[in-house]
Amino acid sequence: MQAAEVIISTPSGPMRCFIVHPEPDIPYPVVILYMDFWGYRDELKTLARRLASVGYYCVVPDFYHREDATVLNQFFDANGRTVSVFNLDREQLAIAAAPLRRLTDAMVLDDTSAVLTYVDQDRRALATHVGAIGFCMGGRHAIEAAQRWPERFVGTASLHGSYLISDRPESPHLALGRLRGELYCGYAENDLTAEGDMIPRFEALLADSPVRYSRSLHAGAHHGYALPSRDVYDQDATERDWELILAMFYRTMPPYGGVVPQ
Repeated sequence: MQAAEVIISTPSGPMRCFIVHPEPDIPYPVVILYMDFWGYRDELKTLARRLASVGYYCVVPDFYHREDATVLNQFFDANGRTVSVFNLDREQLAIAAAPLRRLTDAMVLDDTSAVLTYVDQDRRALATHVGAIGFCMGGRHAIEAAQRWPERFVGTASLHGSYLISDRPESPHLALGRLRGELYCGYAENDLTAEGDMIPRFEALLADSPVRYSRSLHAGAHHGYALPSRDVYDQDATERDWELILAMFYRTMPPYGGVVPQ
């Protein structure tokens, strides 16, 4: 496969993105990977390579590009695993969440627009139909992108997506009728960002949407379960998500653009 870090122009300045796709010289369907609150890092690049290995052109944008620091603080446990947000102490959380508090959903959508402009101009990208996978806050951002560009986002996945229903004016639950194609949500049984009746409320609002919706509620899993370096990583839940996400992409945007390379 071919991989590179590129710089994309956005309304707020240059943004680095990791791009990876298979080797054969043909266009590939595009998948945008929306980061969790820990930000742009090697772990997400590894997940992007997984998508490239089965026939997709994957983009990992650095949505924290407005920050001065190029490497953000992460906290690790005694086993070298990234500490879940809900396992941080108050001081650690204040440090880790500072960039998140300065990032708005509107900024992410501006950056997504810049990514779409870039892939439209790359001959290796088959960008008429786009997929998205988002983790944590990225799950929310992926859904919002699919709502902004419903004619382009045909397969969207939100994994332990945070605050899919909130009092924010841009909360994704307010525009579910704009979704098209397919939406898959992987939920953790234990998730403080999806408490109480949020999941059934969200699903009730989807009932009138034209999107094809499917989901998994993973027993025993915790928020952040789908990221392999996380202290709460749940391999069984994550592999089930990947199975269903790839099946969704195969239906909506076949790998290799539907052309098997020789």
